[in-house]
This record gives sequence, structure tokens and C-alpha cells, in this order.
Amino acid sequence: MDLPTDIITDHLETTNTVLKSPRMGAEGYLEFENPEKLTSKGESFYLNGNHPEAMKCFQKALKMDENNLSAWKYTGMIQQLSNKHGEAIKSFKKALKIREDDPETLYYLAVSLHETGSYQESGDTAQKLIKIRADWDDAWTILAMSLQGKGDEEGAIEAYGKALEINPLNEDAAINLKELLED
Repeated sequence: MDLPTDIITDHLETTNTVLKSPRMGAEGYLEFENPEKLTSKGESFYLNGNHPEAMKCFQKALKMDENNLSAWKYTGMIQQLSNKHGEAIKSFKKALKIREDDPETLYYLAVSLHETGSYQESGDTAQKLIKIRADWDDAWTILAMSLQGKGDEEGAIEAYGKALEINPLNEDAAINLKELLED
């Protein structure tokens, strides 16, 4: 057997192929993330208060899967926090096309509708929510706020009362009821 007699000390000079940096490919790995991982990462960013990064994750997830309920819901929640209620309403309605009886989405939709002055639609959405989760004090609170916005003070007082019956520590219901009764 003949072995090479010259020793090669610099392998880079003798190879014809391009060597990749060990860090190359990390960017490419992100492209192969699935919508569930992106949504989970976005939820973590959201819960930690990093809404811009969360939004990027949700938008990427939605490009991969436009039927991602959580991504639509969180997108709407971030838009709502940014006072972009019109955009939030669109996002929540897309989420409800995927699952029409999702309580959180109905709640956040009712809130954004209320914030835009759509009291009737907000109240109708809150009624749907109460049929699903009658034990949720915030559902009764948003119904009360919608009724109050429409001028139905008697209905609002009753709904605030129901919210406080479920959760006596609901500050929004307590404050709004007190203001309503003082007027």
C-alpha cells in the first residue's frame, strides 16, 4: 500500500469546496419553523410584554396557516392594546370564522366593538358570550357597558349586578355601577 509522503498541514488550501461557517443555517432554520412553534413563541413574547416581536411571530404563523385561531386572536389583542380597534375587530372576526364559539375571542371582539361605539353589536356579541360562559363576570361587565352605551341604564345596572354577584372584586363593574347609580 502506498501512502502519501507529503504531509498536508493546511487543509483549506487543498480543498476545492466552500466551507460553511458553523453559524450559517441558523437563519434558514427559522424558515422551517412550523406555525404552532411560531404561535407558542409569539405567546411567550406577548406574555412578557414584547408585543412587536409577538406580532412578528403571529404574522409569520398566519402566512403559513391562515386558519390559526390563536394567532388571529393574539394579533387582535395586540391591535386592541395599540388602540387599533378597527383592525382588532377584523382579526377577531377572522378568528371567529375558525371557531365561532371561542369565549376569549368573543370577549375581546365585544370590547373593541364597544370602544368603537358599536354598542348594539358589542351587546349582541356579549350575549353570545354569556350563552357560552354565563359564569364569567367580565362577560357581564362588557354587556353592561354596551347596554349603558345604548342608554339602557336599567339593563346595565342588572348586568353589573350579575358581574358583581359572580365576582365581588370586579373593579370595573363596581366603579361603573357606582357612577351609574350616582348620576
